[in-house]
Amino acid sequence: MPLDLACNETQRILVTVTPTKPNGSPGSIEGPVRVTVESGGAAITMVDDLNFYVRAAGQAGPSSILVQADADLGAGEVLIQDTIALNVTAELASIFGLSAGTPETDPE
Repeated sequence: MPLDLACNETQRILVTVTPTKPNGSPGSIEGPVRVTVESGGAAITMVDDLNFYVRAAGQAGPSSILVQADADLGAGEVLIQDTIALNVTAELASIFGLSAGTPETDPE
């Protein structure tokens, strides 16, 4: 089931992968998860084999991220996968930065 996430362009979100068997008990994977940005301007920073950050790497907008792992603990490969839909919004201005010059003579 896809994971829907949202952040602004100055934030990041930690994602944790928890392999689970169909009966709900903990499962195992071989090696680290593979994380790929399929579309959009997201960036990935791996923390360890099961944890990574997603963040904006460009302009605001949607990104699709594919997360895969090898569930076959032997010589073969059986990929399990899921997706992340990341929506990055632009950080809005929240205050004015007002400044003033020195007084001067009005020519009128």
